[in-house]
Amino acid sequence: MATPFQVATVVTSPLFPSSIAWSEENLIAVAGDHIVTILNPDNPHGPRGVISLAAGNPFSVGIIDRKDLVNGCLLPTCLSRDPRHSARSIAWSPVGFSSNGGCLLAVCTTDGRVKLYRQPYCEYQAEWIEVIDVSDLLHQYYARAHYGESVAQSSMVYSDLAAHKSKGNPTADETTSLTRGSKRRRDKGLSFLEDTDHTNTSTSVADEILFLSSDTRKASEIWTLQVVEKMYAEENVEHPGQTLSSPLSRKKNSKNNPQDSRLQFITADQYSYRSALLASLVVAWSPLLQLSPAASENSYGCWCLFAVGAKSGRVSIWKVQRPLTYSIDHSNDSPKMRLSGLVLAQNSWITTLSWGMLEPDSLNPQFLLATGGASGIVKIWWGFATDFLRPTEAGPVPFCLLNEVVPDVPSPVVVLSLMVSVQPYKIVVAIGKGSGSFEVHMLDIKAKSLKIISSIHAHNCVMTGFAWSFNGRLLFSCSQDNSVRGWIIRKGLLCEVPVPANILGARIKARPDLPTVYDTCNGMAVSPGNLVIAVVRAFDPQALNPMYQARIMKAAVEFFWIGGQQLGLTSNAQWKFVDNILSGFPEEDLVQWGSNILWSLNRFERVDHHLVVWDVIAASVAFHRSAPKFIEHVLSRWMSSLFDCPWDLSSKRLPPESSRSFSSISSRKLHLLNILCRHLISPRVEDVNSKESHTIENEELWIELLLRSEKELRARLVGFSLSTILHLRPHRGTNLQQEHVWDPAGIKQMLKWASLEHYQICNRLDQLASEVKTLFTRQLSDKKRRQAEENHDADEKCSYCSAPVPFESPEAGLCQGIVSDCENAQKHKLSRCCVSMRVCSLAPTWFCVCCQRRASSLAPEELFKFPNYPHDLASFAESVGSYLTPKPSCPICGILLQRLQPPFMLSASPM
Repeated sequence: MATPFQVATVVTSPLFPSSIAWSEENLIAVAGDHIVTILNPDNPHGPRGVISLAAGNPFSVGIIDRKDLVNGCLLPTCLSRDPRHSARSIAWSPVGFSSNGGCLLAVCTTDGRVKLYRQPYCEYQAEWIEVIDVSDLLHQYYARAHYGESVAQSSMVYSDLAAHKSKGNPTADETTSLTRGSKRRRDKGLSFLEDTDHTNTSTSVADEILFLSSDTRKASEIWTLQVVEKMYAEENVEHPGQTLSSPLSRKKNSKNNPQDSRLQFITADQYSYRSALLASLVVAWSPLLQLSPAASENSYGCWCLFAVGAKSGRVSIWKVQRPLTYSIDHSNDSPKMRLSGLVLAQNSWITTLSWGMLEPDSLNPQFLLATGGASGIVKIWWGFATDFLRPTEAGPVPFCLLNEVVPDVPSPVVVLSLMVSVQPYKIVVAIGKGSGSFEVHMLDIKAKSLKIISSIHAHNCVMTGFAWSFNGRLLFSCSQDNSVRGWIIRKGLLCEVPVPANILGARIKARPDLPTVYDTCNGMAVSPGNLVIAVVRAFDPQALNPMYQARIMKAAVEFFWIGGQQLGLTSNAQWKFVDNILSGFPEEDLVQWGSNILWSLNRFERVDHHLVVWDVIAASVAFHRSAPKFIEHVLSRWMSSLFDCPWDLSSKRLPPESSRSFSSISSRKLHLLNILCRHLISPRVEDVNSKESHTIENEELWIELLLRSEKELRARLVGFSLSTILHLRPHRGTNLQQEHVWDPAGIKQMLKWASLEHYQICNRLDQLASEVKTLFTRQLSDKKRRQAEENHDADEKCSYCSAPVPFESPEAGLCQGIVSDCENAQKHKLSRCCVSMRVCSLAPTWFCVCCQRRASSLAPEELFKFPNYPHDLASFAESVGSYLTPKPSCPICGILLQRLQPPFMLSASPM
């Protein structure tokens, strides 16, 4: 096994497969025993976020008779008494679904509840904030639908209870004594049932609505409450079909849950069935989807689907809308969710889910959902995106069964991973079994045919994780036997490849007391750039020092480089190295590293991939310390394709062709160039361990590249803002006042910047600035417009001394200070917004961790999709429409903006 380049320990041990997830904003979540730990891979030993898991209130599904406690379908419920709850499944949403623009984390616990959490960006605490309880929403839906049961069935339940009462029941005293006696006997011979039981009707202790009080109360109080509820219900049982309630239940539960005060008598089978409907096991998010107004019938917006699998074999599909506005202050955290419907996907427990998407850029993309069950069957479902736009939650989910995999020998499906192949209308499905074997299938969407590629007994224990990388060319698998193996599909066959060796050394020095004895491997995840894989392992508790290691180090997250993985797609002849480039490294390793770094950079050139290049920057910085000529050679090849002309970084001047090419480069490529210039070829690069600095060769060349790219990006921002003022603002009408519609701010500052850069900006931008000045001059005769313009473009004042702040630079402003007779005027340096160029106030502002700029307003999302500098900005502004949505991204670097956190708080590092 290869050596990790950094290791982070966690205080809880993972218990279930797929216990680690990597978000699109570069945060890692680890599901532990009773805590979910969130860490930053750029600073694994730094601040962390936590989610403490506590027992939730049981669902109000009904009351059953005491004699039904010995019913076979309720035995797992009656015998389960584990007071601690752990995370069973975790999943990150796409970026942008949190109120601050980040990701939401979905957590499914062993008591069957699913909740969504967000980062505490304004609370200054480590505990993450719960934003919505999905299980409560599902319970409300089932309660309104009467759990799919008919009224006649409920009447039969009451008839059976009435007949039972007519035969004679114990008195209240007898019932109480029997209950307490049962309680004492249960305490002596109490046993526990593991969650691996595959009985479809079993439930966990949190679903026991029979016990209406909290789990933290004494058992005697719980049983007494059960008896009182039963007695009161029997007194009113002569009214079949009527919802019953008791004074005690109303008193104890009406404040927490109004539905708990009115419960029905149900049979044991009904209780088991309803509990299985609400007992969630696994969660999964679909990729982000953005439909045009023409395809979505004027319901423009970004959304995704959220799937929750339950013990009943059903999968609930939720449509989650991305927020229209973002804020870094306290705001309404609840996302817009609605239930799209339910899919009866399996006849057994849903154990794993996986999403995929075909043709995401088309007018009607297609969703793919793979479901795995405890019976060993895998079903693949297919649906179109526009079919999910209906406004109601009634009716079936618009999914159709595409194909299914039925095993010859039934074995529970533990992990499942679906990958859209590079071949058109082909998907690859990896199925991991509880026996340690896994299968890989190729599915043809058009032909609806399924072909098995390979079936391998790869591990000796239960499979616990899959991870695809490099567009499905490479697959990693892990198991409880603590093994990690790599696989590639070559000529239609699955071939094993070793995990690449760590030739770059340690990025961060490991702890001296770090244990090296691992027990199990419980999951893996791949970084957004596909150059790093993270593996979570649990330590062997018998090998830990019980005094301190066993208390603070239960598991570890290991990070491995996979950028040097041999994929067989690049030959050494395509890379011509000289001896000074190799720097002692094997040529084959450098060839693969160079090809994979270029693949990652080319992948991020697509705007549908969120810009998180942490692994690319980390690998490039490591190579810059050990093999600087190699990384310069790699970047020269990337910039040759960027400017469409030969590049040589050993030169000290820009090629003449590149000077005229900046306007023809897409905004995303300029963002990548900006990030590389700042973090690779900046004046000094610091070593993470020793803090030693290294001077960069050709520093003037890279600084010139940085300044040229930033000026081009700022020119596009100013040009698009001025075009919006001229062509879109007059046609919006009342829509201008809508909070979610972007409206340009700081026009006065932008015009001053255009005047300062008059000789360096293009003629088209200079002409736009003149037209806007002429428009403002004509509007001075209108009193209302003049007042609005005066309020909009009033002279800026210093936030500290209220002195005037003249515009001299788009980066910062220096106030004139208060003139005093006895001393010189004190001047304040103020940051300017990187979007509007206005002076930032003292209130919290957006912050870019890459270029250290601040923003008090946001840029439109369409600005980041520029393929080049438009020749006709007016036509381009009209083509994107009048509803421009703000996006929390830096217009200069393109990465996600966030609220500046103190050093002791967790924050994401996109690079």
